[in-house]
Amino acid sequence: MDNHTQYSGFAGVDLAKKVMQIHFVTGDGEITDKQVKRAEFLDFFRNRTKCLIGMEACGASQDWARKLEAMGHEVHLMSPKAVKPFVSGQKNDYNDAIGIYKAMFNGVRRVPVKSTEIRDLQTLRRIRSQVTKDKVKEINHVRGLLAEYGIVMGKSITAFNKGISSALESLKERGDVSPLVADVNFQRFSTPYPEVA
Repeated sequence: MDNHTQYSGFAGVDLAKKVMQIHFVTGDGEITDKQVKRAEFLDFFRNRTKCLIGMEACGASQDWARKLEAMGHEVHLMSPKAVKPFVSGQKNDYNDAIGIYKAMFNGVRRVPVKSTEIRDLQTLRRIRSQVTKDKVKEINHVRGLLAEYGIVMGKSITAFNKGISSALESLKERGDVSPLVADVNFQRFSTPYPEVA
């Protein structure tokens, strides 16, 4: 950020669900503080030549950054923890936007803007990780319930898939187990879980 003459303006943006707060400074030093509705956010930057825009890295910031970069602007995403020391006064959108603006010029480390390919890959990994956690949680829950009936199973998904059918059959054959428990509650586990690669 040594050569600021390449930018027509500089902005600190506090992103929000409905209204964005923009602290904008032109190359001539004219300051504008403005609240912009989400639907009009890109319009604020649309007819401007290249601007340097600072934003906190959050869930929506990656999408906004890609859109702003596609319009020819440069976006600096920064960790909210790194920006916090630059926010003065009470916690509000106006002060946050000014703090983001200050942080951008004080060497706060940038968070890279992700490409759509990287974003998609990370999304798939997060979904896969959550599915795996949910599956293991559910299997452990069933193993715990079956242990109350004296049926012990191995910990792995493979061991669960191999043993669940016979475990359910032995549960049904017992005379001291309600059919409601054996038939209804455990029935959905009779289909083996797929192995996740």
